[in-house]
Amino acid sequence: MSSFKTAELCPKQKTEIVSEYWDNYRQLNVRKETGAANWVEYHPEQEDVLLFTCGSRVSIVDSNMEPTKTFSRFKEDVYSARWRSDGSLITCGGQQGKLHVLHPQHGELRRIKAHKQAIRSCGFTKDNHRIISGSDDNEVKIWDIATGECVQTFRSHSDHVRSVSPSSTNSQHFVSSSYDHTIKLWDCRHPDTEVLTMQHNTPVECVLFANELCISAGGNSVKIWDLLAGGRLLKELRDHHKTPTCVKFSSGRSYMLTTGLDKRILIYDWNGFEYAHSFKTSAPALSVAVSKGDKRFSVGLEDGLITTFEKKEKLEKWREPKEEIEEDWKPKNMSKADKHLRHFEHSKALDFVLKKNQGGMKVDQVISVLQELIRRDVLHAAIASRSEKSSLEHLLKFVLYNIGVQRYTAPLIEVANVILDIELQTEEVPQPEVVDLLNRLRRAVKSEIEMCDKIAQMRGALEIIMNCNSA
Repeated sequence: MSSFKTAELCPKQKTEIVSEYWDNYRQLNVRKETGAANWVEYHPEQEDVLLFTCGSRVSIVDSNMEPTKTFSRFKEDVYSARWRSDGSLITCGGQQGKLHVLHPQHGELRRIKAHKQAIRSCGFTKDNHRIISGSDDNEVKIWDIATGECVQTFRSHSDHVRSVSPSSTNSQHFVSSSYDHTIKLWDCRHPDTEVLTMQHNTPVECVLFANELCISAGGNSVKIWDLLAGGRLLKELRDHHKTPTCVKFSSGRSYMLTTGLDKRILIYDWNGFEYAHSFKTSAPALSVAVSKGDKRFSVGLEDGLITTFEKKEKLEKWREPKEEIEEDWKPKNMSKADKHLRHFEHSKALDFVLKKNQGGMKVDQVISVLQELIRRDVLHAAIASRSEKSSLEHLLKFVLYNIGVQRYTAPLIEVANVILDIELQTEEVPQPEVVDLLNRLRRAVKSEIEMCDKIAQMRGALEIIMNCNSA
């Protein structure tokens, strides 16, 4: 009934609140590039500036996905273009093992022949004076930006190094991950041996340094490691159906976002590592980035699409202050059934709508009253205490004629069960008309069950035919 609001059974869980938060994001812009969008990253200070690598191009675009600067003179595919923390420099790796240092306005500043094979990942250290590079030649190296010289080399990995992640709090620490199934924590002051080694048990595509924690993505799982506890596994998340490719944080590190080859972006509440929301993409997702303040996030896809989502702020409508309600206040335009319900006269409310439905034109009103009685848990009392015996026949006829309508089936089955309970408990001999209606109801229900069985058989046969045709 319109005058009675359904009470909320339980408060919303935290994951539901987080999901509603991410539901506010809507697709804003899409840009198509040549080659896979293997990396996207927002400017550390400007929330509208996005950096990405596609094929042999590094591009900077504005909020409308229009390019403001494009670096296209590379003779090789480039990967993992990353901003320095002050936004004044960019670094990226190349397919032929070259490490590039770029200025956002003036172009390429330095090109270093750094590795023998492709550099899949690179990044600036906390002090902004050095660059860490990881390569398919199984090595990790640290480079001095000013001189272009290699400062240190780490050779502990036995397969391709796919990702490196510098610490955001200490310029001497970083982590690396490899196809040799390991994640290693390094101290630049001791390059001969790693500080910790963690076994992911599958080739690792991406690693992220998160203060005292480390996150690795590979196989079909994302694992969270506690570095202070000696590399102990804290949590394993297996919500991706295919290989996860990238892990990023929101700007305040309240949420963790992961992308995967299963064409999904998954979002986790970082406080508890709980899955909270997901977005679908049109192609396998390779990378994701969140802008400062979480206003936007962008995802790079395997087919060259870069899609940006923007948060839509909900504007609260101005409302006039509510006046105090007097004790003798009465709602206007209430129906007679509403008045009976307001005074807890449940049987009278049910009798009224049944009499009003004699022509079969007020079915929704009867259903509404029945649902309200079920919600109040007074349906049994309302039917058992009715004054007119003939009204039971009206109720049975209503159930018989409408139980086959799908949207009415659930409440009417409960009504039928209550009527049967009442008739079984009474010591009086039921009236012949009531017995006849109950038998008709039994036959109608049996017919519906047989029809459902036939539909299920037909559906199974159609699925077999369709599977054979597709094969």
